Amino acid sequence: MPRANLDRYDLASGISVRMLEPFERWQVRYEGIHDTRFELEFRAMMPPVHVSETGTDAQEHATIRHGHLDQMMRVTGSARVRGVDYPVDFAAPRDHSWSPRPESTSGYGYPMSGNFDYGSFGEAGQDFSFFVQTRNDWDDLRRGYVHNGYILDGGELLRIKTGEGRFRYAEDAFVILSLTYELEDERGRTHVLEGTPKSFYNPGAGMLAVVEWRSRDGSVGWGEYNWHGDLYELQRIGRPPR
Repeated sequence: MPRANLDRYDLASGISVRMLEPFERWQVRYEGIHDTRFELEFRAMMPPVHVSETGTDAQEHATIRHGHLDQMMRVTGSARVRGVDYPVDFAAPRDHSWSPRPESTSGYGYPMSGNFDYGSFGEAGQDFSFFVQTRNDWDDLRRGYVHNGYILDGGELLRIKTGEGRFRYAEDAFVILSLTYELEDERGRTHVLEGTPKSFYNPGAGMLAVVEWRSRDGSVGWGEYNWHGDLYELQRIGRPPR
């Protein structure tokens, strides 16, 4: 970590971050190898929300109970990957934690996995977004309950009252093939989001994936799933969940 204020810093990896407006706007740059670089600006789509503001009816089961902020951002700019340029204009969450985490890899040893999934719909992801924190207990990794999250509907921030996730794994790998989230918002409306992972990244103990989401009216959105199982625990179980 740099010694300087984290509102403005440069890392040896080639990443630099500049806060342009507090809680509103950041500039992120990367100068890498293999003709790869990006220059992005993050603009807030909503105020930052603390974990104490995003709890569902299952909040007592949360894997994070102390310091955590979430904020959906509109990300614009360009990314050059191995010599190919890509324009960027879509939604992505800003996620910060600063507290002990009770998942098994943190040293606490609780048999659970804390997951962070999101999706956005519409041009540049501006029509509808959802962000959920889901807990899976090891006795059934195919089902999780949403203990924190929010919905951003046409710019209006809404609480999630209740939520459940259902996950289907590959028969021969610890990889999720499909996700379904059923979320009830504070107005009593139910949202069903069906997700299909399109690419995977394993940074170590967890798994991340780019996800194509579909709503009940057939709209297509994009987002991610993050973690969904400690790799060491999955290997100890010895087979994918069935």
